[in-house]
Amino acid sequence: MQLMALGESLKNFDKISRQSVLSQYSQIDWKGAKGMRDIITHHYFDLDAEVVFNV
Repeated sequence: MQLMALGESLKNFDKISRQSVLSQYSQIDWKGAKGMRDIITHHYFDLDAEVVFNV
């Protein structure tokens, strides 16, 4: 649930900041962090629990 909340928050923050803040930190995989939320939310039954735990 925390990964879902984080991903959703990143999406909202990116939207309200008009993509001006996260792009300053290109060394971080923001797309992957936001995408993780989509995977957990929409593909719940296909998840590998060990992979999620390692994230």
